[in-house]
Amino acid sequence: MKNNRNAKLTFAPLLAGAGIACALMAAPAPALAVDCGAENVIADSEVANHPGYNGWTRADDGEMYWYDYGVQAKYKEVYDPETNAWYWFDIDGTLAFDKDVLIPNQLKWVRYDKNGHMVYGEDVRVSPIDNKEHRWYFDTITGEMLKGFQVVPDGEGGTKTVYYDMTFGWMLLGKHIVNGVEIEFDKVTGEIVVDLPADVTAEEARIISIAESKLGCPYKHAGLGPNEFSCDGFTYWVYNEAGYQLWESMADSSFNAQSKWLRERGLLKYSKDELEPGDIVFFGYGTNPSWDNLRHAAIYLGVNEETGVREIIHSSGHWVDGVKVGVCISPLDGDQGFLGGGSPIHAN
Repeated sequence: MKNNRNAKLTFAPLLAGAGIACALMAAPAPALAVDCGAENVIADSEVANHPGYNGWTRADDGEMYWYDYGVQAKYKEVYDPETNAWYWFDIDGTLAFDKDVLIPNQLKWVRYDKNGHMVYGEDVRVSPIDNKEHRWYFDTITGEMLKGFQVVPDGEGGTKTVYYDMTFGWMLLGKHIVNGVEIEFDKVTGEIVVDLPADVTAEEARIISIAESKLGCPYKHAGLGPNEFSCDGFTYWVYNEAGYQLWESMADSSFNAQSKWLRERGLLKYSKDELEPGDIVFFGYGTNPSWDNLRHAAIYLGVNEETGVREIIHSSGHWVDGVKVGVCISPLDGDQGFLGGGSPIHAN
């Protein structure tokens, strides 16, 4: 039986719901002339001679401004078709560059580069906050600065799960406490480090890796991911991400549908000693739990080699100090009402 594991992650409840605090990542740029690349530009002093002017102007000091049908853009986001870029104009009308801006009414942080263009994808620079180089990632469509757990391109044609600081937005490297749990991130790539058991199969390892990539994500009733989960929403997301469908339709991806799928195919084990890493485990209510009255689902990780304790990873949903615990690692034996567990990866 393959069920031993050696986990580096702290064996503690994981608190969810960390507050999202926004902060300026790059110091406001001084009012210096910047060239956005536009060719259709008139002198700012000539605007009065062009009633209803719409477009770029340049002042004598080199500063560029934008006019919307004769009105200078101030504290406003503007899209220019000529340069195919979004821009931000500060309260004095000057073009923002090399700075982060909280877009009004959208509550999203975006970044503008040295030419004033909105930044998309990964951006690497030295932060004036700590004078260290960091990496950020901006949504490739909206330009929004990503925060928290995110799946981003790994630069080699695949993806990786990383974490961006909830306050500063930069990628975490090395060991950090995220919502009460110590998680290790690769010191170069930022990818979450998953310490897998030595005797798991490749497919078991893949399931566990996918599951542990969501450590720290908050609990949400009926949450199906990718970053908020109910208990069965979490098991659904992990197996769906791995390419398995343990339900007949998206309308019913619950633990009832998942357990029914496994029972009908004879894939459930009813003893904890028979469980294998990657199995979905199910729990019922009370002293006489029943498959007709399920209350919880989780994914079995195996026996922690350091503690000798059977462990599961799940979106807990338990209240701790007034906060609902999200995706965390817990002891299997500490959750009563065990009914059984199984997985399609153990069909043969």
